[in-house]
Amino acid sequence: MIILADATHGAALENIAARPGWQDIAAVKHHRVIARTQVQVDELNRPRPRIPQAIELLAHILHPRAFPRQSASAGPSTSP
Repeated sequence: MIILADATHGAALENIAARPGWQDIAAVKHHRVIARTQVQVDELNRPRPRIPQAIELLAHILHPRAFPRQSASAGPSTSP
């Protein structure tokens, strides 16, 4: 799985797959590239003092059924 931390700046599955060699990465082949909103990117990149939110977000990304996200920052996440 690849979590795009720069999706809000134009990175998308199509851009990632076009990079030399990246089309051979299993996550790209199987469309396991996940885009996040800017709020979610901030939670992951700058977690302190939001460490609990960052952990909840990662749990949701990895196991969405086991860890449903109830906050307003959840939003759509998976690239087709």
